This record gives sequence, structure tokens and C-alpha cells, in this order.
Amino acid sequence: MINEVTRVVHREEMRRPSTGVARERRGHREVESRRRGLLKALSWRVIAVAATVGIVLTLTGEVRFAAIVGSADALVKLGLYYMHERAWNRIGFGRPTWG
Repeated sequence: MINEVTRVVHREEMRRPSTGVARERRGHREVESRRRGLLKALSWRVIAVAATVGIVLTLTGEVRFAAIVGSADALVKLGLYYMHERAWNRIGFGRPTWG
């Protein structure tokens, strides 16, 4: 009886992704949603751009040039990071599998 209830509850949880996390049936592994991945990429880029602008400003003393370099850095690396995250979400390496 308890095993049957557990199976029903588990089956229902698999149908309804919770808080932006989609779950795959095979392997029961959690996969981040695109929205969460994008927000993570954006928050990291804010930190990284601040570091880049700070370094360029320290080396050159030119605020405008540091801002240009920081902007270019943010745009290129934001896209690369997002694609990298999406690719790794498709790879099962290092994730536990049950079943």
C-alpha cells in the first residue's frame, strides 16, 4: 500500500515541474529551466563585468574605454555561458541515476 502511494505521488511530481525545475523521467534527474539558467548567467555577468571594468580602468585610467570593454565582454560571455549551461544540462555525466 505504501509503495503504491509513493509511486502515485512520484508520478504526479514528475508531471508538475516545481519552482522552475523541470524533471526528466529517465534517471529522475533535475534539469534547470531556461529561465533559471538565464538569471544565473545574468547575475554572474554583473559580477564579472564589474571585475573587468575595474581591471581595465586600473590599467588604463580611461573610464570610457573600460566601459566599452566591459560591455563587449558582457555580451559575448553572456551568450557563451548560457549555451554552456544548456549543453551541460543535456549531459548525464556525474549525475546519479536511479531505477
